[in-house]
Amino acid sequence: MRYAIDCEFIDTPSCSALISLAIVREDGASRYFEFDYPESELTPWLRENVVPHLCGPRVAFKDAAESLAFFIDEDDGKPEIWGYFGAYDWYWLCRLFGGLMAMPDTFPHRYRELAEQKYRKPVAAGAQHNALADARGIMQAVLAL
Repeated sequence: MRYAIDCEFIDTPSCSALISLAIVREDGASRYFEFDYPESELTPWLRENVVPHLCGPRVAFKDAAESLAFFIDEDDGKPEIWGYFGAYDWYWLCRLFGGLMAMPDTFPHRYRELAEQKYRKPVAAGAQHNALADARGIMQAVLAL
């Protein structure tokens, strides 16, 4: 089964914080999480393009990790996790579990990079710069491979 991930996050010299994370399964099922983050560290771009699209309650990393472990463990095969310029998305997914080595045994140890596939730029599937909309767009491009 293939999955697409996307995150919104703060990445400045003074702060690295996850704002939201979404994962979409190729059958359309999805999970979306928002997290506590230091609002004082938001850049003007994040305030304008990300914050207006936040819509859910904030959850703890532990709760999101448990939900994701169950969501991906439903998969009978070997899951493929895809991202679009997804290095930070993969990093934050691993961080939810406490790092790569703490991820469930059923998870892959690397993600697949959509940007390496020629002519497969994802199209936004909804509100711009919302992790769930972006993950859906990535999945659409993955399915088109």
